[in-house]
Formats: sequence, structure tokens, C-alpha cells
Amino acid sequence: MQKWRQLVQKWHSWQQESWWRVGAVLLMIASAVVLVFLVQMGRAQSGQLTLQWMQQQPMSCFIGVMLCLSMIGALWAASNRGWIAVGITGLILLALASANYFKIIYRYDPLIPADLRLWQETIAIMHGYNLIWPMQLMKAWAAWLILTIVVWLLVPKMLDRNWRISIGVSVLIVLIGGWWLTKDSSWMMRAGIDYDWRGDQVQETDKLGLLTYFVMRFQSSQIHMPLGYGERAMAELQQEQKLDSEEIILPEWCAEGVKPNVIAILSESWVDVESYPRVQYKQKITPNYDELSSEFDHGHILVNTRGGGTAETELEILTGMASSLNPQGSVAFNAYLHRPVPSLASTLAQAGYKTWATHPNIGEFFRRQYVYPKIGFERFDDIDTYDDLPIRGDVKPEGEDWEPVAFVADTAVLDKIKQMLAEPSEQPKFIWAVTIENHGDYIYKRFTEEEYQEVEGVFVPATKGQEEDWTAFQQQMWKNYLIGVHDADKMLGELVKLVQESEQPTIILFFGDHWPSFVEDVEWKILGEQENAVWTTPFLIYDNFTTVQQRGQDYGLMSAFHLGPILLEHACVQPTGLQAWLDKQRNEGILGYNLQVMVTPEGKMVPLLQMDEKTEEVRGQHWMWQYDWLFGKQYSLGENVN
Repeated sequence: MQKWRQLVQKWHSWQQESWWRVGAVLLMIASAVVLVFLVQMGRAQSGQLTLQWMQQQPMSCFIGVMLCLSMIGALWAASNRGWIAVGITGLILLALASANYFKIIYRYDPLIPADLRLWQETIAIMHGYNLIWPMQLMKAWAAWLILTIVVWLLVPKMLDRNWRISIGVSVLIVLIGGWWLTKDSSWMMRAGIDYDWRGDQVQETDKLGLLTYFVMRFQSSQIHMPLGYGERAMAELQQEQKLDSEEIILPEWCAEGVKPNVIAILSESWVDVESYPRVQYKQKITPNYDELSSEFDHGHILVNTRGGGTAETELEILTGMASSLNPQGSVAFNAYLHRPVPSLASTLAQAGYKTWATHPNIGEFFRRQYVYPKIGFERFDDIDTYDDLPIRGDVKPEGEDWEPVAFVADTAVLDKIKQMLAEPSEQPKFIWAVTIENHGDYIYKRFTEEEYQEVEGVFVPATKGQEEDWTAFQQQMWKNYLIGVHDADKMLGELVKLVQESEQPTIILFFGDHWPSFVEDVEWKILGEQENAVWTTPFLIYDNFTTVQQRGQDYGLMSAFHLGPILLEHACVQPTGLQAWLDKQRNEGILGYNLQVMVTPEGKMVPLLQMDEKTEEVRGQHWMWQYDWLFGKQYSLGENVN
């Protein structure tokens, strides 16, 4: 016992030596390197691949180490305990790495700074998923625990005042210098850090590393006030929209005093699959949509997302705001919609409508249970309100050890719409329904052979003679997706049949939110040279009260935010505010834009870099409306907020 005490005393005396403290600082630097390695390994899922990344991306690795070291230094100086500094830093970074891993797995979208505001919603959403932790991520957490124990043993428990001040000042210098350098994109490019904010953000995360990517996204997530924004500027825009609203001539059937029900169906990942020649089908996949679109108003919308991000398309159609004008990668439902703003729901509510929304998922997803009331919906039915939850895509072949990814069937949403229509009311109804059945992934075989036969087709190779151009795996993914499209078309047909038999005038808006998310470049196999079509989805406006002569307009291609005013006019409701302003822009040939492309007056897509002066001016005014609603003083709303 005496010898043990002597050893402990000697150990403590060594820790007071200056050479030991220098060694402790070196250990903390090494700890920062180790933590960066562990964070990256959580995504790379391989220690060898992580080492390769550190060799290939030295500047990204260096930025990650400096960020990590700054966190350790700040906590060390504040707590006077090295193990606390390393432990808390590792806890935070590995929590971010874990969240990033699962977000990419389930959403194919990396973690961004705006996500940090949603920790409560994230915890609620996690209960709906069976999270399978990969071995490499679990090893990273175990290594962090071991590293914390090593630091607890080797790093002095106490630092004198001069050491703490030195560490704190060093951290401050590093943070200020790093912040200044990352604002200079040319320096970043010269240093070998090339961030493509228009490209695949998962690939950008893998290239830059989570920490460097996170810093870059923090810079790009800043909100910039529009030049000239103020009460006077918004008054001028308001005056312009009042004149625009007065010029809008409602359709001729409005003279009859029709006040129809309005049903808007956002069909998960719906695209017009039969319009692409790379697959030739043995029978029609979407017979109902094809027949209806040949007779009723139809077109395509330009969206700002693909493979996910349904709420971005919802934002544009419901409010008229452009998701592409918000900080890149952010989702307004998640990050910015915290106060009332006008929407289709609020406009229709003021016109005497009951406004209801439904989605067979938990209410926390995209914060819909908080956002919908803010934009004028008086009722939202989430998954907890559904009496029956039929599931599609849950067939598991014998001998397989994976669990199928399955979602609530479109038939459940159809039944919910029927219930809402059947509820007694003297007011017309606006029903906003968001489906989920055809959500990815589409990797595994999860339907019956009979169902696969219904969507059978011939996969045409890109080049004659290259019959192996389509792999069996790619064909399987496309067939999985097609079954969901086929189901959605059946739902549309049943709803139209119901409305046809009803005496109540009714409008159905049916549209897709974005292209589906595939692996192995399946979408490019389908699109071929029409690669920009990945930003477009079709829409249809059906009704049961117009004549053949009054319908059938092809609207061509336009941004999703132009669809709202068209729907209002079809329902004989006068667009006002931003909706009226947007209607004027569309009539003058400003058909839309997203982060990648713009639509010319002829309805063609060209790169956004080719934007003309008029479109640039309109985008600036559009951002002023949007800034005023989300971040500014709401001059344009006055007291008329919902």
C-alpha cells in the first residue's frame, strides 16, 4: 500500500513538470487528430478508407483538426480538466457523425447547421425507424471512450493561470483566423478545398469530410437582407401586386357562382414514367393519368429538390415562396417557418373554405404539425388519426435476412380523403394530402411476382449492342418504383370516379414532389440526354364541372411556385399578394428557376448561369417578398396575417 501511494505521489509530481505539460499538449493535439479520424470513419465505414481520405484531402483534414483542437482547447481552458475537454468534444462530434450517417441512409441528405435546431423533432422521428448501428460507428464510440480514459490518466488535472490564458488566446486566434479564411472562397480553392454547392451534397460531404463540410455550410446558411429592403420598398411591391390582382380575369365558369371543393394530392416521387423512351412497357403503367391529362389542364413543374425534400415543393406550391432563394440546403419548414405567413390555405380560408391537411407519417416530420397551422390549416391529420394502415412493399422473399422498407399505402390516404369529404359542412373544403407509399429506397425485391408482371417492360440500352447496359439490380430498382407509381395512378382513378359521381363541384390537383432517389445512377439511365428533367414533375388539374371547351390547357413547364395562383383561379378565388405578383410574372414569361436552371419564355431549361437581367431582377424582388415574410418586419402583411 505504501509503495502504491509513493507511486501515485511520484506520478503527480511528474505531472507538474513542464516537460510533462508539453507532452500533455501534444497528446491533446493527437487527440484532435484521432477524433477527426473517428468522425470520418463513421461515414467512410472503413479505417483504411479514412486514412486514404486524410492523405488525399490534407487541407480538409487540417481544418477538421483545427476545429476539433479549438473545441478541446476552449473546454480545457474553461474546465481545467483535459479529459472533460476531450470527452465532451468527442461526444459532440461523434453525435454529429452518427446523425449524419443516419440522415444520409434514410434521406440521402447530409447533416447541415440548420438541423441542430430540430433535435426534439429528430428524437421523435427516430422512434419511427429501426436504427441499425454499423460496426465502424460503434467502434468509433468505443475508441472515443478509451481516448477519454487515456487523457484522464496522462493529462494534468490542473493547469496554472498562465497556461489556461495561453490556451484560451490560442483558441481565439485560431477561430478568428479560420473564420476569416473560410470567407475567402478563392483561398479555399487554392488550398484544394473545392466545394460545389450545386452538386450532390452527400458526395461533397464524403469529399470534404463532415467537419469541413459543416463549416462551409455554416457560411452558406447566413441570411442576407435584400438590397434596398424596407417599408418603402415593400409598399411599392404591394402597390404593384394590387394592380396585378385587379388585372386577373377569373375563368368564365366563375360567373355561375361555383365554389368547388379543392383536393390537392402530392404524390410521393411521382413522375411521368411513360414519357421516357429508355423503357418500353408491355402495358400502361399510368392509364388513368394518361387519359385525364389528355383532356384536362396539365403541365410540368420545376422543383428545387430530387430524391427527397418533399417540404420544399410544399413550400413553393402552398406559399409561392421559392425554396431555391433560401440558404442552400435548408428546408424552410424545418428552419424558418416559425410565424404565420399567407398560403393557399389561408387565402381559401378567407374565401370561406374549411382547410384540412393529411399525411400518413408522424406530425414531427418536417415539423408539419407546427407549420401547417402557421400557414392557415385549421386541421392536420397525421398517422395517429388513421383507422387503418395498410402497408405496401413489405413482401420479404424466403431466405433473405433483410427487412423490407415499406410505407403506408396510398389507399389509406384515399380513405382519409373520403372521410374528410363525407364530414358534414356547409363550407367548401380544401384538402391537402401528402402520400408516402412510393418513398425510397427501391433496392430490395419487396413485391409479389404477379405485381412485378404488371410493370414488366423492355429496358433499352443506351447504345445498340450493349445489352448489359442495364444491370439486373438497376432493373429491379426501377420496377420497385414503378409499382408505387402504378398504385398512385389507381388511387387517382378511384378518387376521380368518386368525384364524378358526386353532385358537389370539385377540383383535383395531382402532382409529384420530386424525382425518386436511386443508387447506381438509375435516373440517368432513364433520362439519357434529358438530364435536366430530373428537376421536373408532372401535374394535372381535374374537375367535374367545366365543359370540354373550357379545359385541356397545356401549361408547359413552370416553377412549382406558379401553380398556386393557377389553382386559386380555377377555384374562382382571386389571388392576392405574392400569388398575384407571381401570376403576372408567369404571364410576362418569367416561368421559374431553381438552384440549377431557369425556364425560358419558350419553356426550355437552361443553366441558371445564363440568367437574363429581367429574371435576375424578378428573383431579387421575389427574395424581398420572401425575406419580408420569413425574416423581416412583415411590412407586406400588416395586420392581415392569416
